[in-house]
Amino acid sequence: MRFTITLFALSLFFIYSVYAIHISEVHPYPEGGEEWVEIFINESINITELQVSDNYQTDRVTCCGENCTETIAGPGYFILTAADSNHSYGCSRVCVDDKSIGNGLGNEWDNISLLYRGNITESFLYNWTIKGRSVILTEGEYIQVLPTPCESNALSMLLLNRTRYNLGEVLEFIIEGYGLNVSAELNLSSQNMSQLYLIPLSELNYLLVNETGNYTLGIVVDTIQRNYSFEIISEEIIEQDCVFSITMDSHIFEVGDQVSFDLQVEFCNITYWIEDSGGRQAKAPYTTHTSGVKKFTPDNGGGYILYATSGKETKELYFIVKENISAESAIFVALKNESYVFGKPISVSLQVHKGDTGKTAIYLYVQDEEKISETVILHIDKKFTELDVTVPVLLDEKCGLPSSEYT
Repeated sequence: MRFTITLFALSLFFIYSVYAIHISEVHPYPEGGEEWVEIFINESINITELQVSDNYQTDRVTCCGENCTETIAGPGYFILTAADSNHSYGCSRVCVDDKSIGNGLGNEWDNISLLYRGNITESFLYNWTIKGRSVILTEGEYIQVLPTPCESNALSMLLLNRTRYNLGEVLEFIIEGYGLNVSAELNLSSQNMSQLYLIPLSELNYLLVNETGNYTLGIVVDTIQRNYSFEIISEEIIEQDCVFSITMDSHIFEVGDQVSFDLQVEFCNITYWIEDSGGRQAKAPYTTHTSGVKKFTPDNGGGYILYATSGKETKELYFIVKENISAESAIFVALKNESYVFGKPISVSLQVHKGDTGKTAIYLYVQDEEKISETVILHIDKKFTELDVTVPVLLDEKCGLPSSEYT
């Protein structure tokens, strides 16, 4: 979507110095990641001479991460993060001297200033952002785009919903960061390029191709071009929906254990990452289209959440890592199947860690607005005990109830 200075109170001020230091991209409202600021320099710079501030607080810039040096060579980009970050971006990463950039980048109304040798070289003022997008400035206009840390800002991102289509079928495609001298071209094999006409200032566009073959659709914004390939075929095809699952054999681990989880995926790309119970990123997002067992070794004890998303659907798994014997209790429940029939038993797998509690009973039942199963009771008498068991829970035979999702 296009955002202009007439719609948002955004401004940029320059004080020229011997160095050209430029805030090239700001990522204040992350989705499954962390806040960061991308900075461009035209020649080498000592980061200890830099400071960054927002509306409330000024931070020194310090060295952090693997192979970090106080001198960064230019021209090029580097990424500024909080001090507790463990994320890699593909270029030099530096940190502020505490756990937040300024007072934490605001999702709404914040002013980020970059200081070199005590002088403000640039101020970046924005009033709101979309979750998961970055804010960039180009030719005097602010637009919100998909993040491109350590890379040139990509003003155009085209998303085709498929790569194969039937002859005569309408193709829908989306352009992100729409605006700024946008043009589109369609290339059929070795034939000449032909101009397409797009709906002005529209994100959703349509294309109808009347010949079979392999095509390339190119979207150009200014001088940046992205090409996307697809095929038109004459026979009918059945397009499959994205199917994926994540499972764990165990949900309770010791510090130093390797956490394994099984990712099964068909017909799409899946991005997965891990956060601790405080929302801090423990494993950076990774995108894959292949199934298999993935591994993760946590550095610290505590609770963790594994996320996996197709973009349309997100699934979560919880697990704990015991640094010492945990005083807190935890229960993990898994079903063997996703659908069951009234009047039949369902098979429930439990992993239980009983901590420092005098309670001994675990109750299992299925309910909607009322209970629709028998109650199964398990007893664990001793504290600091672990139990891994599969038990049946019998559903009531109430055929008048509709097929639905129950808890």
